Amino acid sequence: MLHRPYLRIPALSAARATALITALTLFFCVPARADTAAAQTASNYSVVLNAKTGKVIYNGDMNKKCYPASLTKIMTALLVFKYLDPKDTLTVTKDVLAATPADSSGIGLKAGEVFTIRQAEYTMLLKSDNAMANELAIKVSGSMDKFVKLMNKTAKALGAVNTNFTNPSGYYNKNMVTTCYDMALIMKEALKYSGFVNVSSSQQYKLVTNKRSTMLYNDDQMILDGSPYYNELVVCGKTGYTDEARHTLATYAGDKTSGAIIVVMRDTKAGKYTNTNKLISLAFNK
Repeated sequence: MLHRPYLRIPALSAARATALITALTLFFCVPARADTAAAQTASNYSVVLNAKTGKVIYNGDMNKKCYPASLTKIMTALLVFKYLDPKDTLTVTKDVLAATPADSSGIGLKAGEVFTIRQAEYTMLLKSDNAMANELAIKVSGSMDKFVKLMNKTAKALGAVNTNFTNPSGYYNKNMVTTCYDMALIMKEALKYSGFVNVSSSQQYKLVTNKRSTMLYNDDQMILDGSPYYNELVVCGKTGYTDEARHTLATYAGDKTSGAIIVVMRDTKAGKYTNTNKLISLAFNK
């Protein structure tokens, strides 16, 4: 039987804890479908899932197939946290850099740069580094092709039957599709790993390798205190974007005992945040 690490959420401020207690008291009173007027405030493609039970709280065309963009990295991260030791290391190779499209998101990895697996996790999740996703895939499975097979096998086992992955990063491929509901199921599984929550909830991380010393800041504006989109109920999340996918966002709001997973897809740059905030309001304040 596989070990399931205990979900540990970073410490909350007193104000944030009070807001959570109030909001979560109301959480389980929410109906399975939001009213029509409220639904019109949210993204066309979206879902709100009870993170504990898997019950659908809100269905905004949740089974419509879309391109996932970097939400793909949630599945990649899930498998990394499942199979790799965070104290192990990997070395960036010229082959992986050459195989990663030049217009990929990332921090500009250098051949010969050495990362611990934990450093690699921060680099992939906070800065959505495509080359790092590829390096981690090879570390897990020996090749990207084998890793993609593992991704799809895992997705099907989780019930994400409308998902097909073709690479570990989310870089556009016409055959790589998912749905809001499927991505919520994958996020629900990833939340079982405390490392995933701790990394993806971090506002910043000091990265020191043999090639650089720099600060990484989370790309998710809902995590950052000074952002206009900051929401104190949000624990962690992952952003995504390609021209074809448009903007995507998967979010966990709540605490370790109950909460909601919100996924929006094919949204605008600002809309992914404003619509997620509206769906959080529907989930917790209805």
